[in-house]
Amino acid sequence: MKNINKKKLILVELNEINFDIVKKYIDSSKLNNFSSLINKNFITTTAEKEYSKLEPWIQWVSVHTGMNANKHKIFRLGESKNFHYEQIFEKIKKKNLSVGVLFSMNVINKTQNYEYFIPDPWTETSPSNHFWCKILNKSIKQSVNDNSAKKIEIKSYLIILLACLRFIRPSKYLYFCKLILNSFKKKWYKVLVLDYLISEIHLNFIKNKKTNFSTVFYNGGANIQHHYFLNSKKISSKIKNPSWYINSNEDPIEDMLKMYDTILKSYLELVDKGYSIIFATGLSQEPYDRIKFYYRLKNHNSFLKKVGIKFNYIQKLMTRDFFIFFDNNNDRDFAKTKLETIVSKNNYRIFGEIEIKEKCLFVTLTYPNEIEKNFQVTCDKKNINFYDEVNFVAIKNGMHSSKGYCSYHGEIENFQTNENDHVKEIFNSINNFFN
Repeated sequence: MKNINKKKLILVELNEINFDIVKKYIDSSKLNNFSSLINKNFITTTAEKEYSKLEPWIQWVSVHTGMNANKHKIFRLGESKNFHYEQIFEKIKKKNLSVGVLFSMNVINKTQNYEYFIPDPWTETSPSNHFWCKILNKSIKQSVNDNSAKKIEIKSYLIILLACLRFIRPSKYLYFCKLILNSFKKKWYKVLVLDYLISEIHLNFIKNKKTNFSTVFYNGGANIQHHYFLNSKKISSKIKNPSWYINSNEDPIEDMLKMYDTILKSYLELVDKGYSIIFATGLSQEPYDRIKFYYRLKNHNSFLKKVGIKFNYIQKLMTRDFFIFFDNNNDRDFAKTKLETIVSKNNYRIFGEIEIKEKCLFVTLTYPNEIEKNFQVTCDKKNINFYDEVNFVAIKNGMHSSKGYCSYHGEIENFQTNENDHVKEIFNSINNFFN
């Protein structure tokens, strides 16, 4: 057995990718590296049965802690700061091994001693004390959270541009430039550009830091499935996206898989250099069965002040979700009542999900229909033009499924989970590998 200090393991988190759909593209799209994943030590995983608990910020916490949702009790993105159990990262650090984390969902930096650490854009925790980790954390967080409003700051653009020049391998310049050029005409390529940059940063850190354990999170595929699944030429559905949303001839799912296949090639080449790799999806998505619109408040602070809500600060989460923090529970309760009274003209609640926490509310903008110009909502018998208050995000195309997928390569094959195990068992695979 290899000396523990010489062991190298990478966890590649391909968030929510549906490999049953991938299989339909394998031959026609020449996805040779996806084929390598499917043809070797490939298994399915399961997650929670209740649909309300099928969220990536729940399942990835299970992967990182070895606990199911009912035990770790983290049900919201950003809530992991309240988590007191040990994550796999701290467990491995206790063995005096090196660890790196890039954008893994709902992970908290507890040790402040990582070789590199950049949190996901929605979790309030500090990056590692590394120049690129600190500046990329701020820039990517700002870019992701303000993307729907198209308010990406010039400083963020410049830092991401510098990161491209610093981390993209010269041999990949041409390919990367093609991704960027495509992004001007096809907006789904923006997330692919970001994911490809993340892969180049990660591969650079692996080469230079030589960490014993590292993990990287790719969310572009989940984003594209959620927004464009119904445009897949491999999916039969009576529901289609409207022509103003996307041209019916486009297939963003195929575009995404081709780019990911390129990323996979770089990781699989590391297996020949002694690395073990787990590719995991956490859960997956299936095509949605109805038309549903997603919107996000343009300016959370401004809107809440407009409706008379007193608050301390806002934590913006993915798409429609956000936390409101208050100085006291009286302000919280007043805000909850106020938000519940904001309705459309047909008396449909705008914020249909509101959860009470200590001096805090978790809120989701749940209105599911198209918001057109002059769309009015009422609050305290006053009309508000809600069209001016929101940014359109997407038409929902994908819904979560408990089914996930794993592929094991290298020495980690000796520790792989069993078919249909809960995703929390991936934690045990990693922990046993380093024992």
